[in-house]
Amino acid sequence: RAEVYERLPGARPRPADVGADDIPEIAPGILRSMRAFWRDLPALLKNKRDRGKWVAYHGDERIGIAADDAKLIREARRRGFRRDAYHLDRIEPQELPPWEPEEIEPVGPWHFADPEDES
Repeated sequence: RAEVYERLPGARPRPADVGADDIPEIAPGILRSMRAFWRDLPALLKNKRDRGKWVAYHGDERIGIAADDAKLIREARRRGFRRDAYHLDRIEPQELPPWEPEEIEPVGPWHFADPEDES
């Protein structure tokens, strides 16, 4: 997540003109960790006490659950995990896994009728 990345030491702001085609693919370690999170998400959501909290995964292993994502980042760093090898996410209902393409309904002025076509 962008808000987590921004707080990482040495993180550089992403330029505003970076397009979707310019973003690299998900690192294999992060993807494996994301899949473990999505595998466990239905069970995690059953515990209402943990909803809204953060969870971290390294590969198939759950690092922990905490109210503060910074605590999980510190734990991952303490264990020596590289940033491209673990994943943080909130325990909350989610529509699509991040590796799935999402169809977005285009919006903007280009959806209005062309005045030249109305003659």
